[in-house]
Formats: sequence, C-alpha cells, structure tokens
Amino acid sequence: MIHAAALLALGFLIERGSGWLRAAGWCFILGLILFCGSLDLLAAGAPEIVARAAPLGGTAFILGWMMVLLAALRPKRG
Repeated sequence: MIHAAALLALGFLIERGSGWLRAAGWCFILGLILFCGSLDLLAAGAPEIVARAAPLGGTAFILGWMMVLLAALRPKRG
C-alpha cells in the first residue's frame, strides 16, 4: 500500500521534479502490475508460472525507490 501512496505523491511532485521522478513513477506502476497483479492472479487460481512475475515487480519497486532517492539528492537549480 505504501507504493500506491508514493505513486500518488509522485503525481503531485513530477511537475516540479526531474526525470528521475517520472521514471520512478513508471517503475512503481510496473511493480504494482507485476508484483501485486501476479499475487492477485495466483489467489484467483492462475497457474503457478504467474508467480515468476513477482520478483520482477519487487525489483521494479526497488528501482523506483532508488530513483526517488536520486531525485532527492540531485542539486537544485536556480
């Protein structure tokens, strides 16, 4: 759930932020689709091969948080 809240916050910050925030938003969306989607599909009775998407979604979440960190550490212009 924290990733959904972070995605909402990024929606407000992207206009004032850098490309890192935009990329982080896409990583969070990808993570939600792959990680949460695969777990939901498994709970609904999908074949076990669907579970292989979960680690890719977790990796996308981690990359998204790293991009948020890079955007926060980037020196401000002007």
